[in-house]
Amino acid sequence: MDLVQTLDGYFGGWSFTFTTLSPPEALRAAEAVSVHPVENPLDALREEEDEGIAEDGVLLVAGRVHPSWSVIVETSGHTGFVGAERSVLLELCGDGFPAMTVFKNPNRLELLYADLDDRWGGMALDSGIRWGEMSPPVSAALTAAGFLPDGQGVSTEIPGRAYDDLARRAVTAATGVSLEDVGTAGGWVSGIVPAKTAAAQVSRSRSLR
Repeated sequence: MDLVQTLDGYFGGWSFTFTTLSPPEALRAAEAVSVHPVENPLDALREEEDEGIAEDGVLLVAGRVHPSWSVIVETSGHTGFVGAERSVLLELCGDGFPAMTVFKNPNRLELLYADLDDRWGGMALDSGIRWGEMSPPVSAALTAAGFLPDGQGVSTEIPGRAYDDLARRAVTAATGVSLEDVGTAGGWVSGIVPAKTAAAQVSRSRSLR
């Protein structure tokens, strides 16, 4: 199953956040409540879309996608993505390890980066325009993948320029994870970030900028 295409077709927007924390630890670090195992993350996300089980909160699902990385998936971009907040990404960082989010919502495609060395930056994947600061290894890996620095844009040698293709390329470069592997991740759990908590995360993030 190509989870990215499935999310595109059903929801239109999505967010993938990568952290070295375990799935339950990651959701608790994102201030989710009612964390519990789920068998199928897509079913949980569809149920939220169709029935609003999170009410006015944000449903997150997380699984272990790689020996070094967990992924948090969310689709409630109309309320703002939890994984796009700097205050949340900082809580998801490990000692010596960053946290990163790639999101599409709905015609905007970005990679966000945070680490505990006070680096905070990002890149518009469709244009290659960067802002802020990322670690030298991640920045170099993105450059090698065709996202050129200093406003040079996206390399014309990149064969796939669709949003999904650019997202896959950026995630693999920055983390070593293939987005195709997200659909086969294990240890899935879900949780809900209450609306008031999400609003507080936004406020804290603004105070950090």
